[in-house]
Amino acid sequence: RRVLFRSPASFAALTNVSMKIARQQHIFVFYDFKESFKKNWKQSSLLGIIFLLLFSLITISLIFYSNASSNNNLLYVPLFICIFINLLLAFSFIYSFPLLTTVKLSLKDIFKNSFLLSIISLKNTLIAIALAIIIFSISIFLLPFTIFIIFTLSFSLIAFANSFFSWPGIQQYVIKN
Repeated sequence: RRVLFRSPASFAALTNVSMKIARQQHIFVFYDFKESFKKNWKQSSLLGIIFLLLFSLITISLIFYSNASSNNNLLYVPLFICIFINLLLAFSFIYSFPLLTTVKLSLKDIFKNSFLLSIISLKNTLIAIALAIIIFSISIFLLPFTIFIIFTLSFSLIAFANSFFSWPGIQQYVIKN
C-alpha cells in the first residue's frame, strides 16, 4: 500500500527536478526532490492511481478482445479501439506529471491538458515515447546486469526525456506569459 502511494509522488518529485533541469533552472537535487514530494504527494498519488486503474482496465480489455477476436471478427473493432485508447493514455501520461509539477491545475484539468498537448505536440510526444521505449528496452535486454540501472538511471532518463519534450508544449499552450 505504501509503494502505491509513494511511487507516483516519487515520480512527480523526479519529474519536478528534471523539469527544472530541462528549463535550465538552478536546482538543489535532494532539497527540491524532498520539497516536491511533500508538496505534490496527494495529487500525484491520485493521478498515479487513476493511471494505474485506466492502464489496468485497458490491458484487461486488450487481452479479452484479443482472445475473443479469434472466434468473432466483429470483436476486432473494440480491440482496435482499446489499442487506440491505450496509445492516447500513454501519450497523455508524458504530459501529466510535468503539468502536475509546473502548473497549478486540478486533476481534471491535468488530464484534459495532457490529452490535448499530446495531440497538439504530437512530434514531441512521439519522440518522448520512442526514447522511453528505447531506454526501457535496453535496460530489459541487458538484465540481470542492469537491475540497479533500471531503478536509478532508466527512470531518471525517461523522466528527463518526458520533461524535455513536454516543456515546449506546456510553455507554448498552457503557461500564459
